[in-house]
Amino acid sequence: MLRDCVLTCGLPQGSLSVPKAVINRYMNPAWGFYNEGLTRLVKTHRAVKIAQGCGHFIQKDDPAFVATEINAILEELESRGT
Repeated sequence: MLRDCVLTCGLPQGSLSVPKAVINRYMNPAWGFYNEGLTRLVKTHRAVKIAQGCGHFIQKDDPAFVATEINAILEELESRGT
């Protein structure tokens, strides 16, 4: 318990009580690199888009981005006659 307090007291917290400074410095760059690698696994005629500044719940962090992308998909399907 004392160890947790030493690591987290008074610092802005991310998930699992990890200080946001640690997440931003060490975890986010690694996740970004990993996710960019995932985009190269998919063959698509459309560009893969990354929701910049969003966490795991993109719909919560940037609902306008999600709505725009869903509308674009629906418009593309309508134009195909599907």
